[in-house]
Amino acid sequence: MRFYEIEMLSVPQIEFACSVEYDKYGKHFYNSSDFLEICVCEAGRIVFGHSDGMKDISEPRMLSLIVSDMCCETSAYQNERQKHTTVGVKMQYRAVRYASAKECDLEALRLRMEMGRTVLLPYFEMLGDAFEEILHSIKKIAALYFSNSPCDKSRAVAQWYSLCAKLTEFVYARLSEENSVLPPSERMYVARAERYVLEHYTSRLSVGEIAAQLGISEGYLHRIFKRVKGVGILEYINRHRVSVALELMRIKGLTLAEAAANVGVEDPSYMSRLFKKVTGMSCRDYLSKNCTEIK
Repeated sequence: MRFYEIEMLSVPQIEFACSVEYDKYGKHFYNSSDFLEICVCEAGRIVFGHSDGMKDISEPRMLSLIVSDMCCETSAYQNERQKHTTVGVKMQYRAVRYASAKECDLEALRLRMEMGRTVLLPYFEMLGDAFEEILHSIKKIAALYFSNSPCDKSRAVAQWYSLCAKLTEFVYARLSEENSVLPPSERMYVARAERYVLEHYTSRLSVGEIAAQLGISEGYLHRIFKRVKGVGILEYINRHRVSVALELMRIKGLTLAEAAANVGVEDPSYMSRLFKKVTGMSCRDYLSKNCTEIK
């Protein structure tokens, strides 16, 4: 399934929440800063034409998502009468899109979710049995949002968090189901490899060393780790080191060189290249954009 991992960086402010029905429908989305919309299609179909030429079609009982960096035009499919219920919020957040369950590290997702700021939202996904519950949640947000009571305005935000929690459970359950079909032996070896990485990432670490500890070949470790986690073991190690280094810089105010030394990377220049490879940005640019509190 396709989904987004959303790390919330501020309290959401509800921009709109409503049910709408149109004979003709069309709307444009162009990099709306700090914007997130959750929409459930009830009748008719909506075509999402993206700037890269790709198209998505939202069908009845399907949830669609609009995020800040999205550029697309929406319209009713073949002029069908269209009805949907939607809620849009403004907030600061970081978003990572996954094209399939194989791209994500389920255990790492779980750990980030435990920190309390990360939610998982489906992207153009049929809701199945969850349709009525999700639809009811958005309509409840709308009812509270249009109330004249200040307390109800706050309850609307609380209900939005509840909606995100329900969608997170929906996504995580789907991912867990897909992951459960893997052989238990592979999951066991990968879990042991992951634990070894978490215990030894601060020192020089090689795939050969990990494989030797498990009593399996490097090639087999590479194959099963990718199959279970959706990423290669080297990429997993690099992501973890960058993640920890980022927290050290953000929370303890360490320099990149100091943080590198704390995660088993002796060469600051290599750490800088690694940071850009993992995040797609230089360390300076990343901190400037995402961690303005760091000087």
